[in-house]
Amino acid sequence: MQGVCSLILFSFLFTGEFIISTNAILSLVFTTPEIPKTNELIAEAGYNFETHNVTTNDGFIINIFRILPKSTEDRKKERPVVIIQHGIMCSSSDWVYLGKERGLGFALTDLGYDVWLSNFRGNLYGRSTVNASVSFDYSFHEVSQYDLPAIIDFILKNTGSNKLTYIGHSMGTTAFYVLMATKPEYNSKVTGMISLSPVSFMKHVRGVTIRVVKILSSIIAMILKLYRVKILLPEPTSVFGRNFYEIPIIGWISYFVLGTLGGHNKGQYDADSVTRYFKITPTGTAFKVMQHYFQFMDSGRFCQYDYGESRNEELYGQATPPDYNLKNVKVPIILIQGKNDYLTAQEDVDTLEKSLEGTSVSRIYIEDPNFTHLDFLWSKDIKELLHTKIISALKTFK
Repeated sequence: MQGVCSLILFSFLFTGEFIISTNAILSLVFTTPEIPKTNELIAEAGYNFETHNVTTNDGFIINIFRILPKSTEDRKKERPVVIIQHGIMCSSSDWVYLGKERGLGFALTDLGYDVWLSNFRGNLYGRSTVNASVSFDYSFHEVSQYDLPAIIDFILKNTGSNKLTYIGHSMGTTAFYVLMATKPEYNSKVTGMISLSPVSFMKHVRGVTIRVVKILSSIIAMILKLYRVKILLPEPTSVFGRNFYEIPIIGWISYFVLGTLGGHNKGQYDADSVTRYFKITPTGTAFKVMQHYFQFMDSGRFCQYDYGESRNEELYGQATPPDYNLKNVKVPIILIQGKNDYLTAQEDVDTLEKSLEGTSVSRIYIEDPNFTHLDFLWSKDIKELLHTKIISALKTFK
């Protein structure tokens, strides 16, 4: 059995990436270049930055980054505070890897915003812990209960601001909804929230890849447990090295494979952006995060993690996990959606919008009818199609 598991483990690839663990269970024999870090990408674009460590109540230490204006005078001015939060297996680098001309973080900094790029536990910038006993058994529920509150409180304390604006993509939206639903006191700390590709209800997900992985999830979980793998895809290292993606056909194939997960859009394919992206992504997450999403797909609900009837009774006092009460969300929300996003179906976002009864909700569609889940990160016309909408949305929050 262990031999079979080993074969499956070594065969399970995701756009050329091996599943490896943080305790170096598997070692790569190919030399790879250094991963470009968020701070390096910011400096490369000609901006100054600050790096901060945020410690959560349950013991994770998370690196977050602040982009500083180029002008010393501008740094002295009071600026509206904005957090930009990545999605699953991504990082703070998502918002700066396209450089000063196309990076969202730089665009908002130049417009006078105090931009903070945050991270979640488990990724490249959120894997340190206060001691070895800290558990890596988490889903986005724990992220919402520990990471986001700590990050929000840290930023408000360091800026002296009473409120901030939140921009999230994919899992960055999920964690925000859960936080506001379960800790409603945080509503008063946020002026508004921009949801890029909002993920909550998932009954109508279309992606082939995610459905295949869901079917195999119990086997994958068993293998990961057998090999004591804490983090899935912990860094952007392919079996041939990150430069492997600079071969045009390889980059295109990887793009195509990911398209089976989030949607294809040939018109927005940009080879240079895709090559850069695979040098910074994936950065890791716990498989339980994905399992929690799979439960949403099966149940059609937006609820806490299902541990089975017995454990649910112990944790929740009921046989089934409780729904997240989205009526508790009071922050004004702007949903920005792509019509060809396999992970955020029209029907599911409709359900989300109706469930947000306690606040004002606006919905914006990207004009390109083929805009996908990952086009929010790498589309050729990202400035014109997306950034203009984000900037307009920010102006509506007071």
